[in-house]
Amino acid sequence: MANKLQVKICGQEYTLVSDDSREYMLEMADYVDRKMVAVKNQNNRLSTSMAAILVALNVADDMKHAEAKAKEALNSQAAEIALLKKKLDESAKKLAELQTNSSGTAGAPRQQPRQGSKK
Repeated sequence: MANKLQVKICGQEYTLVSDDSREYMLEMADYVDRKMVAVKNQNNRLSTSMAAILVALNVADDMKHAEAKAKEALNSQAAEIALLKKKLDESAKKLAELQTNSSGTAGAPRQQPRQGSKK
């Protein structure tokens, strides 16, 4: 069910409609309002639409940087997983070799120790 919510961003009333929770919608509206106010405070001659474009560019830049950081972390984790998989495969191979070697000698007859000859 869609939630409908009245919010104020940069002094202007907006009606938001979303399937997201009211809390999330308020959080997003507050985030945009803070960004808009910050941009407008830096240059009070900016129109609301100009400030909105600058905020959108700043948010897009933040998103791209976060995306690049996430990809870097993902690639690092993938490399670590590949290394651990290689070590696991090597350990499994060594274990199989040890099991093969120990089972090969288990069924072999034991030689009796030689005793010295009697004189």
